[in-house]
Amino acid sequence: MPSFIVRIKHYVGETRYKWLALLLFHALSVQSFPVLPTENDRQSVAGTWCSIEVPQGWVPSKKWRGFEHDSSGSSLLFSLQGSDFESNKKVLTVENFKKQGVKLLESRELLVQGRPAMFYRFDHDRKGKPFIKQMVLMGDQYRTVSVSAFCPASDSVLINITYAALMSVKYDPADYANLTDEVPFQLSFEGTDLRPVILQGNGLAYAADGYFPTRSKDKASFIAGRFSLNDTIGDLQSVAIRKIKAINGVDSLAAFNVEPVIIDSLSGFVLRAQGAFPDGTPQQVYAVVLFADRTQVFILAGMASSKANGYPAAFQKMAASFKRR
Repeated sequence: MPSFIVRIKHYVGETRYKWLALLLFHALSVQSFPVLPTENDRQSVAGTWCSIEVPQGWVPSKKWRGFEHDSSGSSLLFSLQGSDFESNKKVLTVENFKKQGVKLLESRELLVQGRPAMFYRFDHDRKGKPFIKQMVLMGDQYRTVSVSAFCPASDSVLINITYAALMSVKYDPADYANLTDEVPFQLSFEGTDLRPVILQGNGLAYAADGYFPTRSKDKASFIAGRFSLNDTIGDLQSVAIRKIKAINGVDSLAAFNVEPVIIDSLSGFVLRAQGAFPDGTPQQVYAVVLFADRTQVFILAGMASSKANGYPAAFQKMAASFKRR
């Protein structure tokens, strides 16, 4: 059996190597990319709004968002940036790559699953070994996703297979489950104009305009997450107030009141406060701190311009819907 057929059999599995071999025999003079498995093999990549058809023999990575192929040292990596696609595309130019000493082999615009995207191919060195890096860049006015595939430069079959995987990537900004399924709680945002925007560790950030930090004139946003409790000095109410004041976006709290609350059988405190954003805009804050124990807390906090009507009620409704998984 020819050696390249053995390699195909190794990478794609017993059931598929025959038709892949036939495809290669009929296309020896043409660059041809094998078709990946069907929709049944599509996997969502948490926190990226993306899914991908994963090649046979690849497994989810425990080190990064993406997948690994252990026997070859290859990898598929997903990363998310909170800036728009067009701006990022303008930065990734041939001239800028040259300035950085990056050897760009190919760059072109294309459609990936019907969405405008950019494709790049580079020479890449990994611990002294020659690799090929292939990257797809896509997104919208809110965020940019990059998906990179790293393969040994000598393995043309694997390079082609990972190219096909990149071409299978779907970016779906309406797939909120891609974010909400990954946190240790449930929270309803129905009946509000707030939507999940970004996944950060064990927490989620919500906004009405799709950006975090928000850019809307109402400055409305909401965060929910589980956090370690390292500060246990004093009574729990004091601890709760300090945790709220430490949240990024909650600034210079002045007048506030604190009341005890129980949500999902967890005791804590609800804090209603007035303050100001960094630009001086008057700020209203509704926040809940729930103590899981003396080492962890759940924080549910919304903030908006004081002139924005209806948000305190929306924040309260979201916090009241909180349930641990």
